[in-house]
Amino acid sequence: MAKHCIACKREIPQGQQECYICGSTQNLVRYYLKSVIVFFLLLGVSAWFGYGYIDKTAKQAVAEKAIQTESKMQVAAKRIEELESLLEQANQHIQKVEVNTALSSEAADEEKLKFDDAEKRTKKAEERASWLSKENRRFKAKVKELTDQLSSARNASPLPPVANPQLVSLKEELAGYENQKTTLVNNIALKKKQLEASWQPAIGSDAVTPSAEIVTARNLQIEQATSDEKNQILVLEGQIETVKKKISALDGGS
Repeated sequence: MAKHCIACKREIPQGQQECYICGSTQNLVRYYLKSVIVFFLLLGVSAWFGYGYIDKTAKQAVAEKAIQTESKMQVAAKRIEELESLLEQANQHIQKVEVNTALSSEAADEEKLKFDDAEKRTKKAEERASWLSKENRRFKAKVKELTDQLSSARNASPLPPVANPQLVSLKEELAGYENQKTTLVNNIALKKKQLEASWQPAIGSDAVTPSAEIVTARNLQIEQATSDEKNQILVLEGQIETVKKKISALDGGS
């Protein structure tokens, strides 16, 4: 009668102790002994590594907990310092308030004294203003009396006419504008003479008449060099004309 191999499941003769195909023993205890030993070895190694991991994790957790506790203690200590600082500031503020209250009381008394003094000075000022008003009315009456006397004296012997200050000022302004115009005209003449002298080498001493191009270039340079003075003269002529009209109007009015 045949049976099957424990390992390869092939048919082997009954009573065969080892499989002639795969060589496995047919004793159940001996066949599974290695697997049981390997299983328990793996279980022991796993337990050892597990214990090491758990121990390491526990130590790490304790260390982290200690760090967190230390951090919380530092935060708490910092918060305590902040609260102590705030308490100190509050005490200082209370002291300042107390000092300010005392000073305010003293300042109020001082302000009351100043107010009383100001009230006295106001009364004195009102009395002085009343006196000045009376004196002002008296002086106005005196001035009116003197004015009437002066008018009477002028009617009796008329004074020579007095020059109009505005007319005198306008004439001085007109003289100033005319002097500026004369200065500008002289400047134009001087620049023109200098430029003509600078163009003399280009024209030539022996030439009878210079070329039209040279004359045009020279005249253009002279015109550009004296344009500012000419513009200023135009402005001055307008101002002179305006002042003359004002003088004529004042002469006609007087």
